[in-house]
Amino acid sequence: MITSDFPTLSTLQLRLRAKQRVIDEFETGERYVKMHDEHMKEMRYLEGKLKQSKLETAKAHAETISVRKAWMSIVDDCIMEADIMGKQNFELTMENAKLKEELYAVKVALMEEKDKNDALTARINKDHTNSSKPSSANPNHATIHNSREKSGRKPGGQKGHEHHPRKRQTPTKRISIPAPEKYLDLTQYRPTGRIITKQLIKVHLVTEVIEYQTPEFRNQQTGQRVHAPFPLGVTYDVNYDGTVKALAYILNSECCVPISKTRAFINDFSQGKLSISDGMICNLSKE
Repeated sequence: MITSDFPTLSTLQLRLRAKQRVIDEFETGERYVKMHDEHMKEMRYLEGKLKQSKLETAKAHAETISVRKAWMSIVDDCIMEADIMGKQNFELTMENAKLKEELYAVKVALMEEKDKNDALTARINKDHTNSSKPSSANPNHATIHNSREKSGRKPGGQKGHEHHPRKRQTPTKRISIPAPEKYLDLTQYRPTGRIITKQLIKVHLVTEVIEYQTPEFRNQQTGQRVHAPFPLGVTYDVNYDGTVKALAYILNSECCVPISKTRAFINDFSQGKLSISDGMICNLSKE
């Protein structure tokens, strides 16, 4: 049984009419035209958006290329400037090394001239009061009278004077001298039991070279070469320890031996093994 309801029937009739209208539009083709127009309108909108996007992309690409060219130009300028600075730095380093070499040569020349002047001054200032030079050798000398009173004693050590012999040293080597055969004749000679000893002292300058060796390793990750540390003062391939520097310093500064002769002496006594530079000897006093 169907209940009669006017509002519901009206709504259904309206919906039916709307559907019928859509069907009529499809049948007449009007609906297809509207859908085509809407589709074309949407396509034109999408084409416009795509075109705008392409323009923006092209603009961004052009800006990227421009920035890249500017950056490459800056990098090229920096590389060129670095090359120029490196060349200038190398030239300045070479010029500095040349000036140092010239400075060392000037210092060496000044030191040698100073040594000569000191030696000449010392010779000029020598007289009978500070050397074995007799007073009669002084220019415009006057007779110098000896104020000592004659004692009548003979020259040399007096009776009762304590003898000061040369100090014996601990022997590093002993050599036994066999007795001559004639002293072994017991019919004429008899041993006293005493051993007579006399010492001959020698001084040697010996060049001692200590070479340190250690295995080298390579780091598998970084490629770095490593080895055990060397003792303090062993920095370069060839190093001079304090004994070499002390010998050069004593000869040059304490004994007033010129730099060139100090270098020649060390080279000669080491049989050409040690060849110290003039600059090193010149800087020993400051060091």
